[in-house]
Amino acid sequence: MMAHKKTTPQKNWDDYTKQEQRRAYVVLGTVSAFILLWMMTSFRSALAMVLLAYGVYFIVKAVRTPKTQRKGPIIVAAVLLVAMAVVVPQSPQGAVESNATQSQQAASETAKKAELERVRQLEAAKPQVRSETKTEPIEFTSIDQNDSTLPLGERKLSISGVNGERTVSYDVTYVNGLETARSEVKREILKQPVQQVTLVGTYVKPAATSTSSSGDGYTNSQGNHVASPSSSPSGATARCGDGAYSYSQSRRGTCSHHGGVATWL
Repeated sequence: MMAHKKTTPQKNWDDYTKQEQRRAYVVLGTVSAFILLWMMTSFRSALAMVLLAYGVYFIVKAVRTPKTQRKGPIIVAAVLLVAMAVVVPQSPQGAVESNATQSQQAASETAKKAELERVRQLEAAKPQVRSETKTEPIEFTSIDQNDSTLPLGERKLSISGVNGERTVSYDVTYVNGLETARSEVKREILKQPVQQVTLVGTYVKPAATSTSSSGDGYTNSQGNHVASPSSSPSGATARCGDGAYSYSQSRRGTCSHHGGVATWL
């Protein structure tokens, strides 16, 4: 057999006692007054007024209560009044004094900032010398060299030029962040440049050689002029078979038209 669940009957307003109804009116009135005061002033002002009202109420209650029962209302009233004093908004005079203090603090901060800015400007106006180092290239030089193995006027790159590198140290003077002077202190070569060399041809092809004995002579394979064979032994290198003297500077072809070489001198 299932047990029946007990239900609590709902009370109507008339079912509450007069004391319970009064308490409900007090709570509702307190909340309404607080909201209204909050809308008209501020939260702290509204809370302070409510605490003050309850504090006065408990003081009056303590006065009307017999002496033996006054301790409780007096304690509650004291607590409410102390709480009211804590949350009560600052008085206009206090607000004025607070605003004056804040204004003085703001003025003091402004004066400090102005003094710091003045000092900064004075420091910036003083010449400041800083050491700076730059890396610079050293450009290579170029030269031409004669080369007898190349035809006359022909040019040929022999060694390609390569730039070097150096560091240069300076003392740089600044005033207000702007450079006003620069002086070199030291140079240091990090890498020597490589000189570029170009070969220039000087070779001239000699004229065709001639071994003929006629005329004033001929130009040999070395490009030297050689006199034709004659009867003078001065400077001769060989005596030919017909009695003539040859001035040839090489043995090949000597006295070829004069009966060959009879004697080498």
